[in-house]
Amino acid sequence: MRAAPRLLWLLNTEKGLAVLKTLAAEARQSIGLVSTYTDPNVREDFAAQITAFCRAEGLAHVPWRNLRSSCRALLEEHGVNGMVAVGWQYLIAEDNWSGLPYKLIVFHDSLLPRYRGFAPLATGLIKGETEFGLSVIYAGAAIDDGPILLQEKTHLGEEVYIQQAISRLSQLYCAAALRLVQGLAAGELVARPQDEDKATYSIWRNADDCAIDWRCAARQIYNLIRAVGPPYPGAFSHLDGKRVNVLRSELVDDDPQFEIRDVGKVWKIEQGRPVVVCGVGLLRLSELVDDNGASLLPFAKLRSRFV
Repeated sequence: MRAAPRLLWLLNTEKGLAVLKTLAAEARQSIGLVSTYTDPNVREDFAAQITAFCRAEGLAHVPWRNLRSSCRALLEEHGVNGMVAVGWQYLIAEDNWSGLPYKLIVFHDSLLPRYRGFAPLATGLIKGETEFGLSVIYAGAAIDDGPILLQEKTHLGEEVYIQQAISRLSQLYCAAALRLVQGLAAGELVARPQDEDKATYSIWRNADDCAIDWRCAARQIYNLIRAVGPPYPGAFSHLDGKRVNVLRSELVDDDPQFEIRDVGKVWKIEQGRPVVVCGVGLLRLSELVDDNGASLLPFAKLRSRFV
């Protein structure tokens, strides 16, 4: 008879913390060991909260920097027979999990085989998608190509920003984590291969990709702003030679027929919020801050241009 799953949970982000709390309350026996790491690219990576929760609950925890140097020994010490990665960005070498009954299982922020790779949630928001979800897969030979164990999906409206999207997906992650450990214990999960003909990929993103190109259509810029806002640094532009961060915006219904379409220029100011000319359409900036986080609203200078 196959042993009950006692797993190493590799956790980061809000989703990782939510999964940990759910497991501790409803499937504590599945937690053999927990690991996390700090991420300088987000405002809050939840590593400290995950670590503090483990200490408060008496759950075995080891920082990633320690785990990767002595992984096999720690797995044996804690009786771990499989691994699950949630919100995780580091490569886990196969020699760390090969031979384990449950191997390496990965939670991925998309409905695979679409959006394999990096930052699929942000990429989907930028593309204007409304159907989102997650896939639970076995680690494969290439990027996110492993067989699918579980999938969960949800609808996100075009007004949803990434922080809201992460919170919504966190609920799906918790449900999927419970389904996973219960299914593994019962031997009821059957992995199915992905359809390679439908595979698409999302490439890695960095700070430069958050720069606003005012030549784009207003809806494209609106989607970018939704996708890269808190907990990430946010979309940015420059005004009077200084960087400014656009955290929220609104599409404007009317779009005058400009003889010369000078993108980035402020067309008018409505209730202290600048309305900016885009390649197609207009965008009202409803939350605008400087690099120190100080609000730049109400906006008063009509003769201004974002570049």
